[in-house]
Amino acid sequence: MLIGQAAKSITFRTVQTFLDDIAAELLKQGGNDFSKTCIVLPNRRAGVFLRDAISRQSNKAIWAPTILSIEDFVFGLSSVVKVDRSTLLFAFYEIYKELADDPQTIELFANWAPVFLSDINELDLNLIDAEDIFAQLHSIERIKKWNPSTGVKTEFQDKHLKFVEKFFPFYEQLRAFLKGKGLGYQGMAFREVAENMDSVVSRSDWDRVWFAGFNALTVSEEHILQAWQQLGNTKLFWDMDAFYADDNMHEAGHYIRRYRSGSAHLKLTPNFDWKGDRLRSETKSIDIVATQRNMMQAQVASSILKNRDRNWTNTALVLNDEQLLLPLLGTLPETLSGVNITMGYGLQHSQSAVFVEHVFRLYAGMGSGSDNFYHQHVAAIENDPFFLLWAGVTSAKDRPNRVNYKQADLATSEWHQQVFSTEWCTVTGFLTRLKALINSVGSKLEKDSIELEFLFLLDKLAQRLLDLTEEFGAIDSVKTLHTFWRQLLRNHQLDFVGEPLTGLQIMGMLETRNLDFEEVIMLGVNEGNLPSTAHSNSYFTFDIRRAYGLACQNERDAVTAYHFYRLMQRAKRVTLIYDQDTDSFGGGEVSRYVKQLLLERPENISIRELHIDQDIPDSVLAPSISIHKTATELNRLQEIADYGISPSALNTFRTCSLKYYLRYVAKVKEADSFEEEMDSAMLGSAIHDALEALYTPFVGKQLTVSGLHEMKKRTEDFLLPSFHKQLKTDEALTGQDLLAFEVAKTYVHKAIDHDLATIERGQEISVVGLERELTEELSITSGGTQRVVSLKGKADRIDQLSDGIIRVIDYKTGNADKKFEIKSKEDFEDSKSDNAFQLLFYHLLYADTKASQQTEPMGFYLRPKEIERKISVSEDKVRLEGSELRDYVEDLVTELLVQLFDPSLPFEQTEDEKRCKYCDFAGFCQRATTDK
Repeated sequence: MLIGQAAKSITFRTVQTFLDDIAAELLKQGGNDFSKTCIVLPNRRAGVFLRDAISRQSNKAIWAPTILSIEDFVFGLSSVVKVDRSTLLFAFYEIYKELADDPQTIELFANWAPVFLSDINELDLNLIDAEDIFAQLHSIERIKKWNPSTGVKTEFQDKHLKFVEKFFPFYEQLRAFLKGKGLGYQGMAFREVAENMDSVVSRSDWDRVWFAGFNALTVSEEHILQAWQQLGNTKLFWDMDAFYADDNMHEAGHYIRRYRSGSAHLKLTPNFDWKGDRLRSETKSIDIVATQRNMMQAQVASSILKNRDRNWTNTALVLNDEQLLLPLLGTLPETLSGVNITMGYGLQHSQSAVFVEHVFRLYAGMGSGSDNFYHQHVAAIENDPFFLLWAGVTSAKDRPNRVNYKQADLATSEWHQQVFSTEWCTVTGFLTRLKALINSVGSKLEKDSIELEFLFLLDKLAQRLLDLTEEFGAIDSVKTLHTFWRQLLRNHQLDFVGEPLTGLQIMGMLETRNLDFEEVIMLGVNEGNLPSTAHSNSYFTFDIRRAYGLACQNERDAVTAYHFYRLMQRAKRVTLIYDQDTDSFGGGEVSRYVKQLLLERPENISIRELHIDQDIPDSVLAPSISIHKTATELNRLQEIADYGISPSALNTFRTCSLKYYLRYVAKVKEADSFEEEMDSAMLGSAIHDALEALYTPFVGKQLTVSGLHEMKKRTEDFLLPSFHKQLKTDEALTGQDLLAFEVAKTYVHKAIDHDLATIERGQEISVVGLERELTEELSITSGGTQRVVSLKGKADRIDQLSDGIIRVIDYKTGNADKKFEIKSKEDFEDSKSDNAFQLLFYHLLYADTKASQQTEPMGFYLRPKEIERKISVSEDKVRLEGSELRDYVEDLVTELLVQLFDPSLPFEQTEDEKRCKYCDFAGFCQRATTDK
């Protein structure tokens, strides 16, 4: 390629970069024809900047050198073409099916095969004897499975050992298969070139080959560089600094010291190029900024950009977490001209991919021809922003709650008919209709929408799977297709396109290789991000990796450390921003590299530590809410008083008057929820209904032993309809519902057994009433106004014992960790006294009509061993009974009613925030967002 003054860029740089030094070294060679020169760099991106550096420094037109990434360089020398990951996976499955004794389905295969493929790529890159390392792995697995007591392996252990024994045949056959098609993965190409360097070098047409900017090399790369170095027309240029390269303990210089010491296959000559000393000699300023949450990190970075008035070509914004990209783009100043994003954004994080995931989940669990659409998957699609945009609606369609919907139930619009169709249930049908859906949704988006780019990638991915299905035919169900879709989705990203030589550069850490900037703003500088704590899965154990020289965590950390320190070598100003919030990923801990820098910093580097607090007062997060009683509220309260106030309503007012206002006065409905499995409330209702049905024949009669035994026999006949009523289905009970049914049956039997035990103790039980409606009226004076308030309630059961005591019983299916002994009115402030208040309320309603008889409020707790719990009330250490207890409860209820109708007392939030944990209105109060 001819470059020269006419083709020069207009970039303005104030930092002498590493690539500027390479360009200067090249031009020192003299002449204007470098077409026989090849410069090899770690990645392609650095090549763009090197070409620019050569163009800026040359004062005449020249033939530019060939500039290649190391991967392009090696594949150009090998006999194979790089195979894509999808084809590699499917090709491996064909090999696996031929060699495995009992081949798994491709769905199960896809869960472990990528790990194996990654391992063989790594062993080839490092020129490891595959037969030897797999034999060692098999020996280790045999030792793990060895039973010294019996020496006998289980069937599962034997099967696993035979599986591991096949690893080397898998490896050999896969390589032969790919070689026969002229294809190869990365390690395969590198191994071929490294093991045949003599013939490779002899075929070379280049007069000189330079390698520049490398750090951590694989063994195959070491062999390749060493072979070229021995020719004499090759140079190796290193971008290192004495600060870490000469420190035997500094991890950033780990690989550099290996090559200098001669302990690696690559051995550096004594006068190698280059080692600088910029970190200890050049003036630098570093700001370490602690923020809270990712959005604040983005805002800090944008604030720095706003406060600078300069050419941003020499500035890099480095993200250690790709999740920071979108928050950052949303906060960049509008006045910023020229932004180049060189990092990719994971396809799986896009809203488009989320929408497609919803569609996959809908069909992955369905069989071919089935038209049962699971309600949660239907709701996920109908509430997805893409579906709402596509369908031109703002909310999902309301329909009756069901566990499963039929296709006819969902064919309510043209869009529903396209998404909810049995034509999706085959692999080819799914992919074909998915492509049509993607194109249809894309037509609704603006042309410059980033999601349109994501949809384009998803369409390509669907087409690729269609092609692979046609070629290999291994995917036999949508469920299996879903597994492959997720595998491929994780390995695809949207690469943003921009002008790499001008403007602000936004990139990930790996994209900074060989590049230098005057100012660096780095986000996500948290432990866990820098270095990353994510571990790649591998069949090779730590001992094997260490013995065969494969990279372990220490080596991976050394690579990250090198990138971190190298980026600061030529920078004049650095800002390191991290999230100090302990609730977020990384635990709020700054990277160890920052702590190391603080400890070891030379005098020429000035460091400031800044903290940007985002503490928001509780009054803002959860403001105190107070609703005053106007004439409207008082009129509504009188309507409630005329209709009747229940014990649960008054209990609500007693525990949180604001909740009472929202539920009963303002009549705010809690969000409808549809439980497909039996929850605790539904379980309690089913048990109550079953007990009512079982005991109804004995109302007005005396319970008998034979009658109770007959009840136990017929429990399932009455309990099953109760379950179906709660679950809104007639389908057979399975899974958790079946377990809940057995639990419910046990509870019903415990209630019956308790009555049997009471009779066996000599007491007779007569059932007075079940689900008895109880009413009463109280006259109160509140705020100077006299009112008559109706009280109402429904007792689960009222019975009379032969000793004359009438029991007002309430069935409870929860724990019995309640307060049953009330010694003072202050006890009612405890949340555990709610049940006692409810039972005393029932006692008041019933005892007033039976003043001549002794009544006892009682809870039947069906979960614990001891069922019967009497409510005991004392005053001045004297237990109240009969009319005294009734008067006590009436005074208690009257006091609450006076407060309810007092116009001077507003409705307010409870002070006991533990009660807010399960409240339906916690979000309204913003109590759900506080962390106490």
